[in-house]
Amino acid sequence: VARVSGGSSAGTANEPWVFVPLPASTFQAAARQEPADSARVRALLQAARGTNAVVCELAARTVDGRFGWSSDGMFTAGGAADSVAGNLVEWVHDREISAATVPLLRAAIGDSDWCVRRLAAPILGRVHDPSAMQAMLAALAAPEPRTREMGALALGFAGDTHTVAPLVARLRDESPRVRATAAWALGEMESTAAVRPLIEVLKDADPSARESAAHALGEVKDTAGIVPLTDVLKSDREPAVRRAAARALGEISG
Repeated sequence: VARVSGGSSAGTANEPWVFVPLPASTFQAAARQEPADSARVRALLQAARGTNAVVCELAARTVDGRFGWSSDGMFTAGGAADSVAGNLVEWVHDREISAATVPLLRAAIGDSDWCVRRLAAPILGRVHDPSAMQAMLAALAAPEPRTREMGALALGFAGDTHTVAPLVARLRDESPRVRATAAWALGEMESTAAVRPLIEVLKDADPSARESAAHALGEVKDTAGIVPLTDVLKSDREPAVRRAAARALGEISG
């Protein structure tokens, strides 16, 4: 916006106004400005899309906080490729995540890309806001098994024992991956209310569900799991399940 003067240094009310439109992109950029956390989540998920399984697994362990970190929270590897990536990794592990990210994460845990779903779920589980809990429970009840699986995964990271009942219900899900993930989540909550249902999963037809249930019983550390885990150790045909049972018995026995 400019006022055109006829030559006098003092403007008058009769001087014409000229309106010069700025490029539309100037306004679009301002309108699309995201909160910092949402922008970080979007950057992470965009980077994850299409990633191969090995790289996704490494990224997931970093997001989970189970890989590449020392006990004092400092990253122990050689450093990130650039400052933007380093900032993103530090933020993810810091786990202080705004509720503004929930709409983006809610969509991401149902995404068709496995790695996008896998990285979004633990982040959603660390958003401390009622909207995040609503999104996780909705995902746990979704029609698609892949979304139910991510709902269970997110709830495991959230660690809210009020969600034990819906997770126990998913121990009978038609999808083995959902059953296994629900069992893992219940172990993360260390709730004794889940012990009996987890013991039943030790008889599941799927070995990944049995392995996850054995691991979860070790996390809960309830002595009711000793006898059934001992039976699994003696008789299960899958070595991975037997190993999980042995570790769980060690955890329970202290």
